[in-house]
Parts: sequence; structure tokens; C-alpha cells
Amino acid sequence: MLIAAKLLLVLFLLVAIVLSMVGLMGGPLAFLAALIFAWWNGFELISANVLLVLLALAVMAELIEFLGGTLGAKTFNASRQAVVGSLIGLIAGLVLGLATLQLYLIPLGLIGGVVAGELIAGRTEFGQIMKSIVGVLIGKVGGILIKSILTFTMVVIILIRIF
Repeated sequence: MLIAAKLLLVLFLLVAIVLSMVGLMGGPLAFLAALIFAWWNGFELISANVLLVLLALAVMAELIEFLGGTLGAKTFNASRQAVVGSLIGLIAGLVLGLATLQLYLIPLGLIGGVVAGELIAGRTEFGQIMKSIVGVLIGKVGGILIKSILTFTMVVIILIRIF
């Protein structure tokens, strides 16, 4: 039974890595899988202390990825409205993308939010809007990269503990 549980955990960890690489919540999935396994195993292989470290990494990964686009926008001199728009667009794109299983809506929501924010701010110059979009996308990709690294770190910690 332990071997089957370990194999199932590894399967969830692989899914978590893939989800992180596309900007979805892989870190929390890895944490929840480890928590369920630890509870099932009586916290014998994965202790509460290890779970706390995993939780901290999962939260940090999600925050970095979520704020990456915002930091990128600010770095490329986007307006405050564009930054807020990017967050609103990201959330809308995430909800619509997941609801319809059309994940391309996530970056489209992000870009649409930036454009709407810049237009609301009165910035109609094409060059500035494009600069803001590039900043958001660079920040988002950087956030996803860091998130993927943190999720991979979580997976390594879990695998070391169970094998």
C-alpha cells in the first residue's frame, strides 16, 4: 500500500511541476499532495516541520508569480491604472481560462487589462502601451520561472523525504 501511495504522490508532483510551468497553482498542489500523504502515513516520512517549509515555499511561489507582472509593468513605466488593470485582467483571464479550459485567455486577460488601464489613464500613445505590455509579459514570465523553480524545489524535498 505504501508503494502505491508513493507512486500516486509522485504522479501529483509531476502534475504540480507542469502546472507551475504554465503559470497555474502547482506549488499548492504539491503541498496538498504532501500534506495528504503525510497525514495518511502518520507524519512518519514527511514531518510537520517539512510541511511548514513546503507551505512557505508554496505561498512564496504564488506571490512571486502573481506579483511578477506588476513589477514588470512598474519597471517599464506603466501607469498605476495599467498595473491595476493587469491584475484585474489576470484574474478575469484566469477565471475564464480555467472555466472554459482555454488557457490562452490568461495572458490575453493580462494584456487586455494593461491596455484598458493605459487607456483609462489617458495614455493613448501606441509605443507606451506596447512598452507596458512588454513589461507585464516579461515580469509574468520571470514570475512563472521563479515559481517553477520553487515548485521543483518542493518536489525535490518531498522526494528526498519519501525515498
